[in-house]
Amino acid sequence: MKRILIVVGSVYGSTIQMANYISRKLDKYGYVAEVTESSSLENVKKSNLLLIMTATTGQGDIPQNITPFVDEIKESQEDLNDINYAIISFGDSGYGPTFCNSGRTIQSILENRNGNCVIPPFEIDTVEYLDPEEPINIWCENYIDKL
Repeated sequence: MKRILIVVGSVYGSTIQMANYISRKLDKYGYVAEVTESSSLENVKKSNLLLIMTATTGQGDIPQNITPFVDEIKESQEDLNDINYAIISFGDSGYGPTFCNSGRTIQSILENRNGNCVIPPFEIDTVEYLDPEEPINIWCENYIDKL
C-alpha cells in the first residue's frame, strides 16, 4: 500500500477539514493517508507521496504551524528527487499578488531541491468556493490518476 503524507498549514482550521476529506477519499482507493499539522524531512522520506495543503496568511505568508517544516526543507542540502509531491493552496483572490503565495513559495522550495511534482499545484480561491469540496473532488480524480 502506498503511504501518502498530508502536511497541512492552517490558520483557522478549514484547510485541516479539507485534508481530512481528501484523506477519506484516498483511503477508499486503497492508500494509507496520514494528516499532520507538522512534519519533518525524515518523515516525508518514509512516505511514497507528499501532499502539502496550505492556507495563505498575512501578506502571502506560510502558516506558522508548518513554517519549521518548510524551513527544514529550505535549509537542507539534500536532493529530494525521490520525493513525489503535490500542493493545494487556499487563498483569497482579493489579496492580488499574494493570492495563494504560501503554496507558490513551497513549490519553489521543493523545485529548488529537485522534488518531483506529480500534478501541477492547485489553487483554490476561497472567495469563489466557500465550500471547496467540488474543486477538491475534481482534483482528487486527477491526482489519483497520476499516482
